[in-house]
Amino acid sequence: MIIWALIDPRPGTGNQALAVAEAWGKDFIKKPLQYNKLADAPNALLWLFQALFKVRCLNLDDQAALDGPGPDWIIASGRKAAFTALYLKKFRYPQARIVQIMDPKWRQREFDVLAVPSHDDCTYQGFNLLRTDGNPHRVTPANLAAAKTEFAEILAHLPKRRIALLLGGPVKDGGLDEDLAVDLLRATSKAAMAWQAGVMISTSRRTPDAIVGKLPYIMAAPNVVHHWRHGGKNPYLGYLAYADVIIVSADSTAMISEALATGKPCFIFAPHGMVSGKQLRFIESLFRNNLADPFDGQIHFEQPANTLANPANAIVDAVHNRFGA
Repeated sequence: MIIWALIDPRPGTGNQALAVAEAWGKDFIKKPLQYNKLADAPNALLWLFQALFKVRCLNLDDQAALDGPGPDWIIASGRKAAFTALYLKKFRYPQARIVQIMDPKWRQREFDVLAVPSHDDCTYQGFNLLRTDGNPHRVTPANLAAAKTEFAEILAHLPKRRIALLLGGPVKDGGLDEDLAVDLLRATSKAAMAWQAGVMISTSRRTPDAIVGKLPYIMAAPNVVHHWRHGGKNPYLGYLAYADVIIVSADSTAMISEALATGKPCFIFAPHGMVSGKQLRFIESLFRNNLADPFDGQIHFEQPANTLANPANAIVDAVHNRFGA
């Protein structure tokens, strides 16, 4: 069986397809995607033109990425990868089945499994729909154990108690702007000093550079910082592995899902008005089910640490149950 994982260039999206491929437990082929400007057009409009010009996939720059032995299964995540997956099935590999992660709001019935988080707006109710709690991710016990070994040396200087602080950034309707980030950093530093802990800070692609520049002036507690724009080996999994508690900004469903996979106490920074819509629904469901607490500036343990199951496993189970693959 040949499995292709279409890897969107945005890590938060591409890693979801990779997580499902890894959870499958079979050999698979990574197909990194690079989109052109046409990929920003609505899929429905692009599909109309694709039907007229069948020679190549219209939303990709690198057509060679689609070469190789034809797949039996294609795993895709996000709206743009959904277009590529259906192109492959329609025009090149009709035998292929597709696992689509996240609702592309377009041609939903044509995917064999359509996995959509429960907090997302999704009016589609077809036979192939699977609702999940959170996002598929690659935070597994084996990956955490490997990261603990890999990053032991660079974290050895921190106090034995450690806090992982996961920073997001601005989103369409709010998110972590510069002022809120300063509030979060100050509150985390104060809590770490009171708890005699070190802080491991990880930024995301949405974290403004201005926030990173202010870290030396705000963070009084012992700390280490990884800024994704600076490159180098990413210690993100190492931070999760060594953390006693995790604080994460409310704007990133992906980072929240990953934090909750560790089974460690998770605190979500979500002041009023920071997030809304589907993001707020997700966070409120976590609070109701005692999976996380709001971060109020204190490190406390009134609620037991609980684990949110990885949706990647539920998606693979759905494939096994429906198709025996």
